Amino acid sequence: MALLHWRENLSVGVPAIDKDHRQLIDALNQLHVSVVLADNPAVIVEAMSALVHAEIEHFRREEALMRMANYPGLAAHSDIHRQMAKRAGDMEASFRKQLHLRRLHTFCGGVADWLLLHVLQEDVKLRPFVAHLPEAQAA
Repeated sequence: MALLHWRENLSVGVPAIDKDHRQLIDALNQLHVSVVLADNPAVIVEAMSALVHAEIEHFRREEALMRMANYPGLAAHSDIHRQMAKRAGDMEASFRKQLHLRRLHTFCGGVADWLLLHVLQEDVKLRPFVAHLPEAQAA
């Protein structure tokens, strides 16, 4: 996986969501660098935990905005979030039990691909529904 960089085409036009996406990219990059450098396992676990935490907080915030806006695709979008959160949580738990750097490296690549596709295909659909909300403008 190459490091991800924020690009304007990743913006969904909602400052609060864009800020979260930037933080997710940063957390994923930190994890990736820790894995590539084969850092101390404690550093890798900390980076993995930071990614999982950022992901959960983002999903919570994004889904709250969708509820406020009565977003019609909320249930399906939430299911996608739950699947990804479970995958990340399972990987974190697995890594804490047994240090598999190769699996974690593959996981990072998968998360990067998922994040880019999710933002570009799913999150962009939220803009017309949530952009007007004051909570969506808070960055």
